[in-house]
Amino acid sequence: MAAVIAPQHQPDLRPLPRPRPSLRVIDGGRRPGDPWVPGPRAVVRPPRATGGRLPARVYRERRIAVAVALVVLLGVLALALVGATAVVGAVTSSPGDGAVGPTPAVAAPVAPAPVEPAPEWVVQPGDTLWSIAAELRPEGDVRELVDALADRAGGASLQAGQRIPLDGLVS
Repeated sequence: MAAVIAPQHQPDLRPLPRPRPSLRVIDGGRRPGDPWVPGPRAVVRPPRATGGRLPARVYRERRIAVAVALVVLLGVLALALVGATAVVGAVTSSPGDGAVGPTPAVAAPVAPAPVEPAPEWVVQPGDTLWSIAAELRPEGDVRELVDALADRAGGASLQAGQRIPLDGLVS
């Protein structure tokens, strides 16, 4: 007796194709320029876009960021102001006031002046009564000289370009 082995039938496991729904045009569709109305699969927007408030953490982070930006901005402005003041001070300083910067070349006088004017001090930006007194009398006590300069200047405040007569103060 002989046995015959027949091939076994494998079932087809692929899903059956579904029929596609037919498309139809309905009246009342969108016109060009109409706002888009979200459908059921609309994008989820943050709470603020839908009228709610953002979490307090967001507001706190924003305030910190603005504060840091302001501090950095003020620091940059302060550095710019200090740099500009240093440049102006270096350009307008006189050779003997201790400022660092270029000193103007001094030309030899062509002819001596027949009449010597009374000595006076022209106040430069940054000059104080104490700095002027220290220039005029580098050694010793300058307190009396500061008082005398204040009397001749009309007070303790000085203005750039102000002239202080020095006759009788300088020896």
